[in-house]
Amino acid sequence: MNEEQARQRAEELRRQLEYHAKLYYEMDNPQISDYEYDQMLRELEEIEKQYPQLKSPDSLTDKVGGAADNKFAKVVHAVNMESLQNAFSAEEIRD
Repeated sequence: MNEEQARQRAEELRRQLEYHAKLYYEMDNPQISDYEYDQMLRELEEIEKQYPQLKSPDSLTDKVGGAADNKFAKVVHAVNMESLQNAFSAEEIRD
């Protein structure tokens, strides 16, 4: 993939990811699985890694979640909530 193809693919991935993030986080109406979303996000991360000049300042690869819903009360967790960064295999978890 050359830089122009990478730019076009990154733009398309950003559009798709923003659309699906809005459906998931703000409308509670996902149309794709978490796995499919994560795979698109990983593809965008790889493009941005290979072509750092294509990374936008507001890239979804640097964001977590969407807008918080005000229906819920704030909670203080006794233990910090952690993430496995979307690990999909035992090897990724070990890493």
